[in-house]
Amino acid sequence: MNNIKFLSFTVMTHEGKKKQLQNSFFLTFRNKYGKAFVEECLPEFSEEEVTMEVPQREALAMLLHITNKNISDEDRDAVIIRMFLNTLIEEYPYDIRNAYYEKIDSWKQYVQSDEACDTVAIEDEEDSIAIDTSEHVVQEPVTQETTVIDLFTPMATQAFVKCHKEATLKYLLENTQLLTLNQVSQASARSACLFAYEKNGRLRSMILDQLWNELSSRDSIFNDAKNMGNRAYLYLLAGDYTKAEKQATTTMMKYPQSINTLCTLCIALYNQGKTTALDKELSKLKNSNPPMSDNIIEFEDRISSLSLEMADYDLIKNRSDFLKHVDDGIGYNHSRRIETETNTNTLNTLAYEYARRSQFDLAMQCIEKAISLKPNEANYYDSKGEILLMQGRRREAKEMWNRVIKLDPDFPRNNSTLYRQLMTESD
Repeated sequence: MNNIKFLSFTVMTHEGKKKQLQNSFFLTFRNKYGKAFVEECLPEFSEEEVTMEVPQREALAMLLHITNKNISDEDRDAVIIRMFLNTLIEEYPYDIRNAYYEKIDSWKQYVQSDEACDTVAIEDEEDSIAIDTSEHVVQEPVTQETTVIDLFTPMATQAFVKCHKEATLKYLLENTQLLTLNQVSQASARSACLFAYEKNGRLRSMILDQLWNELSSRDSIFNDAKNMGNRAYLYLLAGDYTKAEKQATTTMMKYPQSINTLCTLCIALYNQGKTTALDKELSKLKNSNPPMSDNIIEFEDRISSLSLEMADYDLIKNRSDFLKHVDDGIGYNHSRRIETETNTNTLNTLAYEYARRSQFDLAMQCIEKAISLKPNEANYYDSKGEILLMQGRRREAKEMWNRVIKLDPDFPRNNSTLYRQLMTESD
């Protein structure tokens, strides 16, 4: 994906350095949340090679956040469709992808912004749009002539290019023989946040209802646990909990061991207030597995991760209450989990999870065990310092930072939340 230019742009960092990024970051760079996010992500990009993979989901989530008042509904829809097309085309053979990129290469967008972020200039090869973000006004670009599509270009390329230029999926919906259910499922899962942040449900309707139904009947071989579960998960992100429940239930009937789908079903039930049905599902899991079995642990890890994602999208009512309900329902023993866990990276991840729940005793147990297993790993001291800072224990947090730089003088400060917070907070 390194050759994609139609969503590349240049930003000016606080340090006065220019960086070229890809993705639609330019729409988020116009508010404080997007600006902070771009700054945080800069170290993950190299100037020579920038890909859509790092970190695509978070970037798009921030890009399309429903509270971003700087994006008109029309612009939001256009970006959603084009980003989905870009993800979907990656499921196609190399020659079709390249032909597509060549055809849309004339639609370049470069953005340059100063620290104030009051104005952003989006420049095309022929046109320029001035956007005054302080007034939240987007001036329409001059309409360009549609590029003539080479008659020898494969039909798939033609359909994708037309869809891209008009920001629509209708040419693919009219030519469903160009698609398979597996392609649509994988592309949808890779760009899942698009379903969470579109306002009018157009993508959900076209993909999850119209297209998916037709392809499911035609490509029955792809109606496996992963793709069926993907559909339930996408309905969940789209906020359609009724359809998420129905799809997850159908999937569980066919694939009763699908932990991912069970997690989707549980959140769909909880968000609809169906606690009795939720308790029934949790009881079945508990009664069919020994305490703290691999299935129970996998379910707990997955439900924690999925509920956090839903909370980030503002799509779960009360995550702490939900997770407590789940723990009680399956009889989960957190202390025992920590005692038996030996993977230090897992312990580090668990520490942050417990800290997010304000269960700091458990968080400290996790990070202390990680440190005891790998006492020379600077990152774990950094994590411990951050968790201490969450509790207001700033002096101890500073001591941890000193341990970090003693163990690793070159520890990347730009990636350290602990370092940034210590530098910005006054004594």
